[in-house]
Amino acid sequence: MASLFAEIVTPEAALWAGEATALIARSSDGDFTILPQHTPTVGDLVPGLVRVQTTEGEQSFVVHGGYFQVAADERPDTTRATVLAGIAEKISEIDVPRAIAAKQPPRPSWPHSRATTPTRARRDGSPRTRSLERNCG
Repeated sequence: MASLFAEIVTPEAALWAGEATALIARSSDGDFTILPQHTPTVGDLVPGLVRVQTTEGEQSFVVHGGYFQVAADERPDTTRATVLAGIAEKISEIDVPRAIAAKQPPRPSWPHSRATTPTRARRDGSPRTRSLERNCG
């Protein structure tokens, strides 16, 4: 009987590897499902959810883009599906407060001074500013 071996890896670590019944993800062409005996292929992954269905249940991962490859494994009648993501996390291991904080826009690290804005600088009354206003409108 044909089988599927799936693995989810990042440059830092292998997050999961094992026998699967299906791997479901999304590429720039749309959603796709990889099953045993899938045609060999390579493609991109868009940020989103990657689900690996096994006989014991489902493993879910969030990926921030990457690539996938489907090829014949060295074991007979086995298809290997590899997901290589630059950043990925297992859903059950996501640190929710950290994720919420990362979603917030960054705060500027320098103080904003009204005196340095172009509008304020044009009206500072310096000889150069008066000359520019006179010659440029």
